[in-house]
Amino acid sequence: MSALGSRSRNPSALTMVSSASGDTQVERDTEAEHDLEAARVRSRGENVTDSAYGSQVPVPVQDTQYAEDEGVVEKTDPNLVTFDGPHDPDNPKNWRTAKKMYVTFYVVLLTLCCSLASSSFSPTFGALSETFGNSLEVSYLTLSLFVLGFAFGPVIFGPLSELYGRNLGLFPAFLLFIIFNIPQGAGQNIQTVIIARFIGGVFASAPFSVCAGSLADLWESGERGYAFAAFTAGTYLGPLIGPIIGGFIVESYLGWRWTVWVIMILSGAVLILGLLTLPETFAPRILVLKAKRLRRQTGNNEWYADYERNKPPVSQIVQKVLIRPIKMLCTELILLLLSIYVAFVYSIQYLILEAFPAVYHDKHGWNLGVASLPFLAVAVGVFVGCAVVAGFNPYYERKRAENGGRPVPEARLPPMMIGAVAFPIGLFWFGWSGQYATSWVPSTLAGIPIGVSLSIIFMQALSYLGDAFTAHAASAVAANAFLRAILAGAFPLFSSQMYDKLGIGWASSLLGFLALGFMPIPFLFFKFGGAIRRKSKYAASPSVANLPRMRTSIRPTSKPCIPYKPHRSFTIMFTGIVEVVGVVSSLIEHDTSSTGGNGCSLTISGAVSILGDCNLGDSIAVNGTCLTVTEFDEDSFKVGISPETLRRTSLGDLKEGSPVNLERAMAAHVRFGGHFVQGHVDTTAEILSITPDGNALTFRFRPHDDSLMKYIIEKGYVTLDGTSLTVVEVNDEEKWFSIMMVAYTQEKVIMPTKKVGQKVNVEVDMIGKLVEKQVAAAVGNLENNGVLETMIKRVLAKQQA
Repeated sequence: MSALGSRSRNPSALTMVSSASGDTQVERDTEAEHDLEAARVRSRGENVTDSAYGSQVPVPVQDTQYAEDEGVVEKTDPNLVTFDGPHDPDNPKNWRTAKKMYVTFYVVLLTLCCSLASSSFSPTFGALSETFGNSLEVSYLTLSLFVLGFAFGPVIFGPLSELYGRNLGLFPAFLLFIIFNIPQGAGQNIQTVIIARFIGGVFASAPFSVCAGSLADLWESGERGYAFAAFTAGTYLGPLIGPIIGGFIVESYLGWRWTVWVIMILSGAVLILGLLTLPETFAPRILVLKAKRLRRQTGNNEWYADYERNKPPVSQIVQKVLIRPIKMLCTELILLLLSIYVAFVYSIQYLILEAFPAVYHDKHGWNLGVASLPFLAVAVGVFVGCAVVAGFNPYYERKRAENGGRPVPEARLPPMMIGAVAFPIGLFWFGWSGQYATSWVPSTLAGIPIGVSLSIIFMQALSYLGDAFTAHAASAVAANAFLRAILAGAFPLFSSQMYDKLGIGWASSLLGFLALGFMPIPFLFFKFGGAIRRKSKYAASPSVANLPRMRTSIRPTSKPCIPYKPHRSFTIMFTGIVEVVGVVSSLIEHDTSSTGGNGCSLTISGAVSILGDCNLGDSIAVNGTCLTVTEFDEDSFKVGISPETLRRTSLGDLKEGSPVNLERAMAAHVRFGGHFVQGHVDTTAEILSITPDGNALTFRFRPHDDSLMKYIIEKGYVTLDGTSLTVVEVNDEEKWFSIMMVAYTQEKVIMPTKKVGQKVNVEVDMIGKLVEKQVAAAVGNLENNGVLETMIKRVLAKQQA
């Protein structure tokens, strides 16, 4: 997380951008005046306030678990550049719809150019062999190696866009893609063409890796489905339209080299348009540019953006995009099966580049241009598939809203089930109608269900991975993209021979049988996906991803607070009623960022349902440990952890992907729903046993500090990992106690995911400790406490009688 999220209640740092270069001059002048005024205020040492709400921006720097007092140490760095409130026009979520649609249109156009280049070369295979005297198999490498280059996009250009901004991760690569069209079109030997195609494919992968992030920057989650449907259409339409363009060019007097020049001219025009009009869409980069502008305009070189000082280390990026994806692909069943399935489906679009000419060019005798026109039927199917997904999006958003705003992975799968059934139908239909039908119509119509399946399976599988792996979604998608490009690059190498040897019917049927083998995958994950994720190291378990939010009586129903307005409750108090289960997305032992305090920090995602009225400095109990929010966005928050907290609690045992119980501190004006909990952990306890009792579970614990057993009594309260529970049995001699957890609570907290031998945080009932202290004080001063002395004498006399 960047410091951006820590300064405002705006969406996450990765989903905020600056105003577009298409703004009017008046708008730009107004923004410059706003920045200068903010600079003057800060230079006088005053707190900068949002003009609408007049609220200061605090920066908490410690946790409250063992703070010296009940307050929170806060500071404000007057030189830190942030967005100016929730309505800042630099926030792309606040852009005009027309501007958002333009940016969406442009990134789709950019993707279309690169996907066109991948397939427009396919009609040139014969011409290449005639020109350079090589075999057809060697000519096929010009397609295979170009697609293989797509595998490097997530590894190279995705990280670059997170380090230097979307545009710097995109435009230099796109320029190099255009440049490497020159040796493709002017090459005097096949080796030059093949090498240039591979390098061009590497650079052409940039839009596929970067543009999806740009769309996420622009649109809210409820609107994002439509934007990604358009993006997918651009991804799939290019390989379908490319052969049509290339076929007619090869058949014309222009010759095969013009298939390259046409794409180069089109891409050059798109590049110029983007350089002139496309705004930067990466929030940290926007703030860096804003800080530079303020330094230049004010002469104050102290201005800085958090990202200038706290860029993620290269090792962290390599871990996310290279090492972790490989580990996840080898260990996560969901990711492995879906990646293989999506790779197979994605590869079919490049295999049919040979299948369609086999029917319409070889059998029907059409020229290469006309023989490519049936690809339009597949394109129609792609449009239909995108429309199905877009139409399904409101249903998914309702399910997500019912789930407290958290993802519901299995709710993504019904459209994918439709695509999984339609896919083999389309392949069998195309194969045997192409084999025996004398008319071109039946085989052409078969392209529609194929296109529908291509788009639906692709979009919904990637959406499912994103929902299922939450904190590790980028790594999951990177693993999928890598495998997809490898397989798609291999398919064209054997497709021609397969159709020559097996014939159109049986070659397509072989693919259809493979599609039948993959067909049960979405159905199986729809039924068993939650159970599989529960055993996963990286995926979000059902308690995190798709269980309803636990409704309690302690949350205020009033309108959420304005995010910029800091406030403190009358005291830090919790009830032990877990509100939501989050997942650890980052654990940094030495966080040097402005919100890390040069200590250990913890970032927790999946908390959107409790962050609606969150403020910097608020207290959130994490596994029963009261911690202070130092940074947050719409779904996640960061807290610092003191060394004493790490020593006394089990937070040090957490790792990325660990689920955690979360509860916000209650406000003074709401109804009390549990028992009094401070969020100050007294000790940890080891789980001795877990015993089923009907649909309930009985847990037995032994506290590490057994002196606390005196505060634990039968039918009394104890807080375990932030969950208020009733003690059912106590054994003071053996120093253990037990609780019983009913089925409903099991679904709402993390304890059922733990095993014997693991630790839980323990907070005993504060009332017992208060009574003990008061009695001890009174007994130590009996001569001044006649009432207590009289009471004790009566008790002793009664026992002796």
